[in-house]
Amino acid sequence: MKISIPLRVAISSLLVGLLSIVGMLTVLYAQEPVEDTVLCYRLGADAYCTPHALDLDGDLSGQLQHVLETLVAGPSPAQRAANVWSAIPEEARLTDVALDGARVTVYLALPETYLQKEFNPLLSDQLVEQITKTIRPFRSEVMAAAQIQPGSPNDRLILHIMVQDPWDPAHPYRDLSTFLFEPSLEHKGGGQVLETGRQDSGERNSYASSSEGFLASKAIY
Repeated sequence: MKISIPLRVAISSLLVGLLSIVGMLTVLYAQEPVEDTVLCYRLGADAYCTPHALDLDGDLSGQLQHVLETLVAGPSPAQRAANVWSAIPEEARLTDVALDGARVTVYLALPETYLQKEFNPLLSDQLVEQITKTIRPFRSEVMAAAQIQPGSPNDRLILHIMVQDPWDPAHPYRDLSTFLFEPSLEHKGGGQVLETGRQDSGERNSYASSSEGFLASKAIY
């Protein structure tokens, strides 16, 4: 017995089947991590930013903390093999991230030897650039949380980087730019303090507490 299926019915059945497949693929795609998180390292002298799939649960502060912890951990072995590096030293730790309106304050612990022997204006700018470009994708969320209207005078994200002072327990954190000034000889250890023509530790502390430094409030537009 030969059964004839009208062409219209056949086409309708085919379309229903295709729509079902598209629906299943959409659900599967939605369950995959979205690679919209950017981690910025360096390739040569330039910033090298690539998307990463990270599971960002929790509030906005927690999400920023997770992203920056991943950044501070450094490039992957495969990236290192491709000569990708970071201005943030391997021994660095992220100790906290604080949100206050449109200001994001990042707290870091950097190795004493790095601050004493390696840290310089170029590395400082490179470190700031990496963090700035990594948190930039969160700009709209920070503005929304701070209830700042787009286009208003306050519509800018401000980054403030604070670093743990390994030489002065009385002042746990200082602005990153403070450490561009060489620590006084008494902080270097190993003998008598010599008189020099530069400021002593008291003057250094006074300057650091009265000035935020030229990297203190970097606006991210």
